[in-house]
Amino acid sequence: MTQRAQRLRARKAVNKHQIADYAAVLAYDGQAFAGYARQPNMVTVEGSLRHVLSKYITGFRRLAVAGRTDRGVSAVAQVVSFRGDYPQPLEEISHHLNAVQSDALWCRSLQYAPYGFHAQFGATRRRYCYLHPATQEEWARSSLINTQLTNLEGRRCMFAFSRGTRPGASTIRRIYRSRCYPAHINDIPVLNFEVEAQGFLRKMMRVLVSTALKHGRHTEPPDILCTIAAQRDRRLTEHPAPPEHLRFAAVHFDQWSPLVGW
Repeated sequence: MTQRAQRLRARKAVNKHQIADYAAVLAYDGQAFAGYARQPNMVTVEGSLRHVLSKYITGFRRLAVAGRTDRGVSAVAQVVSFRGDYPQPLEEISHHLNAVQSDALWCRSLQYAPYGFHAQFGATRRRYCYLHPATQEEWARSSLINTQLTNLEGRRCMFAFSRGTRPGASTIRRIYRSRCYPAHINDIPVLNFEVEAQGFLRKMMRVLVSTALKHGRHTEPPDILCTIAAQRDRRLTEHPAPPEHLRFAAVHFDQWSPLVGW
């Protein structure tokens, strides 16, 4: 980002008390972390971020993330926000973020955000991608699996596809896009599951993938996933698919979008 662009963003980021909101776009390898959320005596993404930001950002507070990821789940465009005094040496802080886990955590950009920006509450859409190494049979039924996933789009209860939800928490989610495509990665056949939704319940994406793979048979009706969702019975869904193939791929904010470098 040019210095002029930084100054223009800074004008919208700073309040009269010289306090600003910041946004960082991150990528990380989930195999190196015990999930995003901070946990005692474990290496987590949040813990690594707090270690650096509290040391180099004066007045650091209010760290938020667009989407929490479980142990083993990676991200290619995760967005975090935080508040601190203005100004800050952004390039220097980006360098420190890249150094904390140099082979597993990368800061794609660090920039000023509009004052009041919040990565969690400001996000309106999130997208996950799951790359499943496919058997020949699964590859052959990718079209049917895609149809079943497409029928799941819309606003519905996703309780059956979640695990460990808090008592009383809403399990209604709007799914904007749900697809499955066959592809090759390094000559390996895979099924690429892409789901974009207002928000995701815990383990929802991984349960959806494993359940779609089981029911993607020609004898199953194309609305089978919708039927399972309507019955709100977790016994009808499968165990979560392995986390190492899941990626937090993108997040959308209606009012503002962070600039991504790299």
